[in-house]
Order: sequence, then C-alpha cells, then structure tokens
Amino acid sequence: MNPFDISELDAAFHLEALGRRWFLKAPFGVPSWEWEQKSLIAAYLLGRGSHFGAAESAGELEDQLCRMLGVKYCIATGSGREAIKLALLGLDIQPGERVVLPSFCCFSVLLPLLELGIEPVLADVGGDLQVDPESVSRVMRPGDRALIVPHLFGRLADMPRLAQIARSNGAALIDDAAQAIGLQGPMGWAGSSGDAGILSFGLFKPLNAMGGGALLTNDEKLRGRALKIVHGASRQATSKLSVIKTYMKTVWRRATFPLFLRNRRRQQVLSTSQGCQKSSDPNRLITLIAPLHARLAASQLHQITYQRQEAARMAQQFAEQLASMGFIHTTQDACGDGCPRFVVRPSLKRGGSYKALFAELLREGIEAQPTYRSLHRYLNASGHSVQGEFRHSDALSEQLLCLPFSSKSGFAPILSKFQKSATLQSYYDDFRK
Repeated sequence: MNPFDISELDAAFHLEALGRRWFLKAPFGVPSWEWEQKSLIAAYLLGRGSHFGAAESAGELEDQLCRMLGVKYCIATGSGREAIKLALLGLDIQPGERVVLPSFCCFSVLLPLLELGIEPVLADVGGDLQVDPESVSRVMRPGDRALIVPHLFGRLADMPRLAQIARSNGAALIDDAAQAIGLQGPMGWAGSSGDAGILSFGLFKPLNAMGGGALLTNDEKLRGRALKIVHGASRQATSKLSVIKTYMKTVWRRATFPLFLRNRRRQQVLSTSQGCQKSSDPNRLITLIAPLHARLAASQLHQITYQRQEAARMAQQFAEQLASMGFIHTTQDACGDGCPRFVVRPSLKRGGSYKALFAELLREGIEAQPTYRSLHRYLNASGHSVQGEFRHSDALSEQLLCLPFSSKSGFAPILSKFQKSATLQSYYDDFRK
C-alpha cells in the first residue's frame, strides 16, 4: 500500500475524481430535518424576527440542555470549537501549561489550545478509535491542567478510567460530546461527565443546527469565569445569504456538491497554513450562538435519544451487510451508534491505494471522506513542538474511511453501487469469497 497524507484529498482531488458527474448518489452529512426545522429556516428567511429573539432563543436551548443532561449551567456558544476555548479559559489554564488530548480527532479540538498558547500533549487511540487510557497514563504527568476526551463516531470513550487518570494527576476533565449527544454511559449522559462538557451543533453532527455549540458545567467558579469572558460578546453571524448557502450545501448536497468544491478549492490554501501558526498574542475571541441555530437545536432535542437509537439500529444493519460483502476488515471499530461519519476499514488488495479507492467512490457518486489526519502532522507542519504518542493514530489515517450515513435516507444506494460496480469490487481481497 502506498502511503499518503489525507491532506492530499483536497477540493482539487475531489473535482478531478468527479469528472463530469454533477449529481451524487450518496451525499455526505445531509441533515435529518423535519417540517419543524425547515419551517424555522423559512420563517427566518422571510424576516419573521419575533421568532428569533437572541436572549430568548439561547436561554430556551440552555434550559433544555440543563434539564436533559442533568447539569447546572450551560452557555451556548457560536461553535463547538469556541465552547472548548471557553472551557479552557473558564478553567483558568494559562499559556505554556499542558493539556492532554487524543492525537486522532478533529483539528477543531487542537485549534483552541494553539490559539491560547497552551501546550498540547498527544495521547494515542485504541482499537475502538477512542483515546486509549493506557496511552493517557503514559503521557500525562502531575500538574497537567486538563484532559480533553472527544467521543468519536457514535461511540463512547472509557470515561470511568479516564476520569480516574485525570483526577490522579490533578487535571480537569473536558467531556467533548460533539459526536455523542444523546448517548448515555456509566457516568451518565455524554457531555455531563467532566468538569466541563462540550456540545456542537455544526454540519455533519448528530444534531445539526447549521452551527453553534455549548459549554456545560456543574462548577460554579468555572461558570463565573466563563460568563465574564463572554460578557458583551457578539452573536454568531448568520446573514440570510449564508443560511441559504448552508441549506443548499447540506439539504441539496446531492446536486450542489461540485459547485461548493470549486469555492473550497479557492480557499484551500488558508485551511492548514494559517490555522496552526504560532502567535504571541493569544486569541480569546468567543461568540455566542445565533438565534436561528439555537432554535434549530432546541427543536431537535426532544427526539435526539430516539433518533440515536434508530440510527444505531440502522448502522448495525449497514455494517453487517457491508461485512457480508467483504468490504470491512473488522467490525470492531466499524459500527458506531449512527454518527453521520460512518467509519469503515476496507480490506484492500495488496498494494492497493486508498487514494485511488476514494477517487473511484466519487466517480460512482459516493461521497466518501477520510477520517482524521493525526494531529502531530499539523503540529510538525506549523513548527510547534510535538509531545506524546501518535503511532497508531498516524496509521489509522491510511486505513479508515467514512461512508455517508443517514437513518432517514438509508444506505441502499451505497450497497447497490458496491454490488454493481466491477471496478469497486476489484479493490477488495475478500469480495464475495
């Protein structure tokens, strides 16, 4: 297998692979919005401002989250990334102090640390793709200020063990449930188990509200510091034009994907080169959630548990059918609880190229995506020091891919393409053996 860096799978690569195809058979991340959510968007675009008072919209969402998750305090922010930054500031973590996070997770988890001048320490992940408690034990040391635990791909990390490790080192625990809202584990609802909890309502999340996030906590001191930080903060910007563009990009993604790729290609250079640059002036900017995003998130909360259960049921069926066709090397880490990022581990022929497989999936109209680039690569590329462990994480970026998944639209188009495409069949060792 020829190694590659998933940063190579940029907009130019996608456009080349798509060729003359203008419509996707299986688009990625289409939200499961019902009439209620679409009516809210229509009301916003028609200028019915009485539906979208800023304080009322945010307050309603915060109250619902507190009641549902059993936490005392909630502050709805402009994004999940900003909620992480607010948690770090609320914990009074200073530039140069150490925070541990997994090396295999979204870049948005790392970025707040770099913006605040905090020293990231990477822990590796295990076979379940969650941060490995054994790796955390090896890299964490007394005096480290926090451990950030993102629950990935619709699964839950081992919070009891991770909490014990963090406490034994005097570190705070940040429970990042951006991909796990609506799931419960041994320590309660995802997002409620740490000193601070994080939610995100952005694109391709289980609860998609176009944007927004939330900080959760039972710590009165943390909440007090956080309220001072966001006092007078502006609301997340949501012009009518941006709402229309986002709606087209998600709900109509089947037809608009090539158009947005062309726009992304023009912006591609900034996505990695500027995001990691060192700064002697920490960026403390945090916005509050936009009223529309707050209303959209609140309107979906009462169904989130049922939706996750239905998604988990369908995800299990999807994984079983893919496995029976010989496409998945192992099902241990392939089937989560219905996260829109349905991660699989293909069983390629010897010398097979994952980059070529991605291209062929796109040519067939299946919008596959890579998982994550190991965070140490971002740090190396920007001149930051790299501390911790990342060997398994680095290998995973060349072994896993995400297929589109929605409990609403189903997965029949993907299975049909796998069954009918001789070119796709030729990539796998075990196809119909």
